[in-house]
Amino acid sequence: MSVPEEGPGLVASLVLALCLQSLAAQPPARSAPDLVQESIRLLQANQPRQALPLLDRAVSLDPNNADARAALGQVLLDLGQPDKALPHLQSAVRLDPSASPAVFNLGVAQFDTGHAAQAFDTLSRLAAREPGELATRSYLARAALRLKRTDAARANLLALRQMAPGEALLHAQLVEWCFQEEGSTLTRDQIQFTLEHPLPPPQEARVRYLSGLLYWRGHRAREARADLSQAIAMDAREEYYVALFKIQAAEGNDKVDRSLLASALQKYPDSRDLAITEALLKMASSHVDEARQSARRLLEKYPQSADVYVLSGRINLGDLSYDSAQTDLERAVALDPNNAEAWYYLAISVLRLDKEAPALSAFEKATSLNPSYTEAWLDYGRLLYDRGAYQQAGPAFATVIKLAPEMAVAYNLMSQTQRKLGKPEEAARYLAQFKRLSTQPASRQ
Repeated sequence: MSVPEEGPGLVASLVLALCLQSLAAQPPARSAPDLVQESIRLLQANQPRQALPLLDRAVSLDPNNADARAALGQVLLDLGQPDKALPHLQSAVRLDPSASPAVFNLGVAQFDTGHAAQAFDTLSRLAAREPGELATRSYLARAALRLKRTDAARANLLALRQMAPGEALLHAQLVEWCFQEEGSTLTRDQIQFTLEHPLPPPQEARVRYLSGLLYWRGHRAREARADLSQAIAMDAREEYYVALFKIQAAEGNDKVDRSLLASALQKYPDSRDLAITEALLKMASSHVDEARQSARRLLEKYPQSADVYVLSGRINLGDLSYDSAQTDLERAVALDPNNAEAWYYLAISVLRLDKEAPALSAFEKATSLNPSYTEAWLDYGRLLYDRGAYQQAGPAFATVIKLAPEMAVAYNLMSQTQRKLGKPEEAARYLAQFKRLSTQPASRQ
């Protein structure tokens, strides 16, 4: 078959037309600014994951585009990747030092990657430039708290109270940060200020929960119970119940509200911590077999839980099964080496087996992990006293007295220690305090 003379030209024309049609169907190449604009729309629609590839492309097209770098850093922060966000934000601020949002995000990224001092400096410069910006002041206060710069933290918290006294949710967040970073006077001040303003029930419950924990740290059980009870009334969370029952149990098993515990277990039937509390109450009520069965069920369900092994160890201690208790508690510290309670009960179990040296080591570990662990300090001091280490026993008992100034037995033990150290006047002073407290029904003897 012959090809017409115009055939080749016609084929070429068709190919060209098809190529042009294909090109017309493809979207035009987008510039970095176009990609940034589209990503901003996605961010405003709370779609950071969809914005991420656009911004990656924008930065690859124009590495010196400050807006692209800043937006990419923000997206990575939003996605919980501050380590990846940091270099982009550093570049953005270097390219455009006047871009306040990028500077703020840089401070946040520095803080979240463990560079609190750099974050403090970055946010301080931004606050000097824009003193009325609430977010900057808030993170500046947080960085100061992390760095233990109490005066700077206090100054920024006071500024925030003056600038925005009615921003209750902001102040509730500041309570959270203060509790995490400081947990003392500044936290108490922030809690009091925040509770003076109306909050949605879940937020007020959270603030009262933290307030209760703070009171408990300060050995003010009555106030702690009151705040935690209010928190539960507003927002009956599992962790609020657990905290309240721990405080009640520490004052004596008869103080635990059994009906409230039953209600909590009905609400949270799969709660490990509430089940542990119930098992300990069974043990305290001499229902050891029931407690042991509960512990076995929990071990089957949570075989990697240090707290459940602590429960089993405590039940074995109460049943005088010291070898089994030691095995359980050694397993607990292996699972969680930072569990102060596990170390404390391990010390008790090996001490019952006349292993004083391992007991001393375990007591030291428990008190180092939790310097406010009153019972651990008391039993540690007793062991040191029994071993004739009076110079070491004295500071241990002094710590108990500082932590629990109403605990009568601590003064008696300190009096005996001072007498052994040849300090009769000190011994007499502590003995007099012991006698005074012993006449008070509420004293912890």
